[in-house]
Amino acid sequence: MTSPLLQTARIDSSRQILQLDWSDQTRSRLHALWLRDNCQGDCCRHPGNGQRLHTVLDLPAAVELAAVDLTAPDTLSVQFGPDGHNSRFSTDWLYTQSCDSIPARESGWLADSIQVWDSRLQLARASYPVIRQDNTALAAWLTAIVRDGVAVLTDCPLESGTVAQVASLFGYVR
Repeated sequence: MTSPLLQTARIDSSRQILQLDWSDQTRSRLHALWLRDNCQGDCCRHPGNGQRLHTVLDLPAAVELAAVDLTAPDTLSVQFGPDGHNSRFSTDWLYTQSCDSIPARESGWLADSIQVWDSRLQLARASYPVIRQDNTALAAWLTAIVRDGVAVLTDCPLESGTVAQVASLFGYVR
């Protein structure tokens, strides 16, 4: 794949977000910790098989973006603080990692009723006492779970057996 050209790369004022502007008028935002954890260099990945050589827990607690530089038309260098770690990322790879746009969906992979997540996802929320008493509210909450794969349930009692009671709302519990 050849991505659009990277036009600008800038670090936001919090030093936590890298903002990339592309020639196709799209914008990507990538988080500092996620970028540091996904370093592609030999110091972070096994050169033979690509396996990570660290876990996210091995990284400094307060990872931030220190500097960015487009070192070649297809390579972005990123320096992280506080440890000064340097990473180089292919612009093609960076473009494919954006969570800011809805990816094209190939026919047949998912049912049309399934909602693919992006940064605009608003999880459905319901109150446990309400959905136990109101079948319409329960149906709306369960429909959201089918569509999105997840929904939030609030106001659950903090007592033994509650998880099984919630599970029984989905069907028979063995």
